[in-house]
Amino acid sequence: RCDMGLLQRLEWMTYDWRARLALDHPTPAATNLGFVFISNESIEQLANGSLGFQAGLYWPRFVHAWVIEELQAQGAEAVAYDVLFPDQRRDHTAMPDGSPGTPDENFARALRAAGNVILASDPQALPHEQFRTNAWRLGDISARRDPDGILRRVSAFEDYLVWHPLSKSEEHT
Repeated sequence: RCDMGLLQRLEWMTYDWRARLALDHPTPAATNLGFVFISNESIEQLANGSLGFQAGLYWPRFVHAWVIEELQAQGAEAVAYDVLFPDQRRDHTAMPDGSPGTPDENFARALRAAGNVILASDPQALPHEQFRTNAWRLGDISARRDPDGILRRVSAFEDYLVWHPLSKSEEHT
């Protein structure tokens, strides 16, 4: 009788070896990609108020709206976030410059106006409906490790089941 655990472990080991071998044969990569990095310094600037307002680690949504607007002005063809936006920010209720709306509304408007923003998504943390319906696409950022704890494969596509709010309320009655 064959031990499937041993065969699975052997497959994982050879997969890891093949992946390391592939690094010796790099393929051409795009040269026209940009990356916006949230650094410790930028977080500190938000925390100490040197940008004209104060915020903690989780940036106010109007900052994300500004980033989207700037990237649009620079001609970005697509913008993808690796930050989850699962709910609205109840702690940010007004724009710092006194303009109408909330930071969440401002962010949703920027998503809709840009028409090319991909929001990060996870089965347990879908973007809030206000953002999800205004984003161009969703990109799954979840990672599922093999039983030995190593992340080897990523699904190209992930289907999410999103219940209508009325359906969700019916299941609790």
